[in-house]
Amino acid sequence: MSWWQTQPVYPSFNTLEWSAIGNIPKYTPDVNYTIYTFDIKYIDELLTFINNNYITGYKISKNYLYRKISLKNSISLVLMEKNVIVGFIYSCPINLNNYECGYVDLMTVANNKRKNGLAKILISAITNYSNKKYYIHKKDKNPLPFPFFYSTKHYTANINLNYKTHKFNLIETNNNNITMVYNMYKKWLKKQSIQPLVDINTFLSTESIKTYFINDFIVSIAIFEFTYGFIRNTKIAELFFINYNIFNYELYQSLLYKLKMLDIHFLVVQDNLFFRDIIKIDNFFESMDLYLHSYNLFIPNKFNNIQIPVF
Repeated sequence: MSWWQTQPVYPSFNTLEWSAIGNIPKYTPDVNYTIYTFDIKYIDELLTFINNNYITGYKISKNYLYRKISLKNSISLVLMEKNVIVGFIYSCPINLNNYECGYVDLMTVANNKRKNGLAKILISAITNYSNKKYYIHKKDKNPLPFPFFYSTKHYTANINLNYKTHKFNLIETNNNNITMVYNMYKKWLKKQSIQPLVDINTFLSTESIKTYFINDFIVSIAIFEFTYGFIRNTKIAELFFINYNIFNYELYQSLLYKLKMLDIHFLVVQDNLFFRDIIKIDNFFESMDLYLHSYNLFIPNKFNNIQIPVF
């Protein structure tokens, strides 16, 4: 029996109720590896490790990484071999249907150390280290060795080809309006069956995260540099929060205008809700797969409109 089959992961695609399995993962790491909580003073070393070993082509900024690992109640663990980083895992708190979960992102293993069981060490460590009973893992491109409860694709569009004209003046968040915007966001969340919660500081616009609003519309994007393939050395905006209730094509065009002003070339979105129509209208092309797995928690397939924040 494999290690994965002994773990308390989501085991079935047909579960109708949410319930905890109640166990914690058990894995004894190799004596050559040591787990440490990350020290912010080594952020440059961690940034280099992630950008060299994370998703092919994505290059995150120091500003983005700092905001992420500084998020309140988040956990960052590094796996070391002889004082060299060979693995990293990050978790931030989210609320799904009133379940307090840890959302795992940026799980990274050194390219030359893969297929050696280091992902098992990282997953076991973050689950045992935290006081959260339930974990949601995001996996790009390929699923983990246990069933996922939600799957979608990322779709990418060239902003220059799709931008036509802007009708609305979207306002950038700042210290003067952030409280109002965040209260709008929380009010919108109360109406949703699934409730991701993004920290208020995430809405403050920086070089790597931009948030715009107008009336009851809010959108946040994360900015990355892409360094691979035919869109090499370009800037990409990945949308990670939007109030879909009032989103429309005119607002979408106004967002493209703002992104053009930031010299961003491509917009990346998920295939859900209103963007499903825009993907067809503007001929977005399929890019990365996205899989969400639960650890220690059953989640039924009927929650197919789930929104998990990138940040």
